Amino acid sequence: MGAGSVRIFSAAGTRPHSALERARRKGVAVSEAAERKRNPNLWVPSLYYTQGFPYTLVTEMGQVFFKAIGAPLEALGIFQAALQLPWALKFLWSPLVDLFGAKRNWILAMQVSLTAMMFLLAADVFGPKSASLLQVKLFMPNIWLTSVVLLVLFVLAFGLDSRRPAGARAGLFAGGAAACGAAVYFMHGNFATPAPLALPVHIWIAFLCFLAVAVFSATHDISIDGYYLDVLDSAGQAAYSGVRVAAYRAAMVVGGGLLVMLAGKSNWALAFCVGALLFLMVMLFHFYYLPRPAAITGGGAAAITGGEKKSFARAFTTYLDQKRIVIILLFILLYRVGDFLWKPMAKPFLMDIGVSVVQIGVIQGVLGMIATILGSIAGGIYIAKRGLTRGLWVLGIIQSITLLLYAYLALRFPKTPAISLVGIIEVATVNVFENLAYGLGTIAFVNFLMRTCKKEYTSAHYAIATGLMALASTIASVYSGFLAQKFGYTNFFVFCFISSVPGLFLLALLPLKELEPAK
Repeated sequence: MGAGSVRIFSAAGTRPHSALERARRKGVAVSEAAERKRNPNLWVPSLYYTQGFPYTLVTEMGQVFFKAIGAPLEALGIFQAALQLPWALKFLWSPLVDLFGAKRNWILAMQVSLTAMMFLLAADVFGPKSASLLQVKLFMPNIWLTSVVLLVLFVLAFGLDSRRPAGARAGLFAGGAAACGAAVYFMHGNFATPAPLALPVHIWIAFLCFLAVAVFSATHDISIDGYYLDVLDSAGQAAYSGVRVAAYRAAMVVGGGLLVMLAGKSNWALAFCVGALLFLMVMLFHFYYLPRPAAITGGGAAAITGGEKKSFARAFTTYLDQKRIVIILLFILLYRVGDFLWKPMAKPFLMDIGVSVVQIGVIQGVLGMIATILGSIAGGIYIAKRGLTRGLWVLGIIQSITLLLYAYLALRFPKTPAISLVGIIEVATVNVFENLAYGLGTIAFVNFLMRTCKKEYTSAHYAIATGLMALASTIASVYSGFLAQKFGYTNFFVFCFISSVPGLFLLALLPLKELEPAK
């Protein structure tokens, strides 16, 4: 089977259509031929464009939008943390996509919902603005809750490892339960930090719209990633890995660049409307063109794969039952924590040193995203030639060091209402280099996450891996605004760099040889 070929299976998912009953063969043959004509060069990039755009709307456009309408740094960090929660928690409902219905149907249902929410967001921006303040007392996860969650994950990881003796596993479960109970008793349930925010009502309404987009987008991501892993064979997945990342980044150019520029030149309502219309056009293309291989259209809880019944619980246990899972979980959580701290403050920092909304659209949204795409392609080529192990080391180090460039910018340019042309050139140069490194590091990390997934639960396993990554992003985002406000931008960016070092040390402990593909 050639690279990128679509796998067409029977409803049981075990035999090709050539083995179907003679009575059905004629009718299926037409459908199978039509499916094989569906060129992955068309539907892979369009699919990952629709995955990248809602995420960009929430994380990239959202940062500039909330800063532009007057949200303080503390609110920006908390908003980004809250809006990351659906991606952090999506592994909780990810098995539903594997167990019920076709992934293609999940994709289309989420795209309809996302289109509706984008138009609703545009309508809200058109609406009246209230000067009255509404105080909401939010509770964000603190370090103690993070520690308990990690403890539970590690106990499960050790306890579910079938390679360990039954007695040791039982002891680990008992010890973990006792430790969790002690933490709850001594902390008296104080696992969340109160964060009261008093903001105008229209900001809260916009936040709720963004939150709905985030929930639909997280579910959409589960469906797309599982669909990609199911429909393409392993050679096709490798062949199109650069295409999918490039398409995702192209969506970020549109959302974080062109539409932000449009908002700066015109208004935010028009930018949201244009984004929704573009998304609607791609969605209509998917209704017609996305392949319908029978292997992924069956389902329900009774679906059989490899002679074993799928279940909600096994989606989690099978992921945790792999070599050095504790190190893998720690690595997923820590490898990019420096970026997760830095990212929510990047655009507010640029706005504080005098970079305009239009200039941010050009520098970060267009030039930066193009650099990220080039970095992703270069990273994919490097990993293909040098392997995942070297890729994670080299590309990860480059990505971490570039965080110091923002510390240089903070020293070079204090807060000011405007910035000179020379300053804009310096900012653009640093941003292009940083985004190039970001693309290099991202493609290495994505390859690592995909190689931790097992075939029978592709959607669930990839959602667990990316959900843990998003959990780290959520927790980091909670504190990013407060840390930037307390330390100042220069010290904050240095702190981000220091935070990225522990994840690099964990590389030495990962079972990377086992994750390298067989040659």
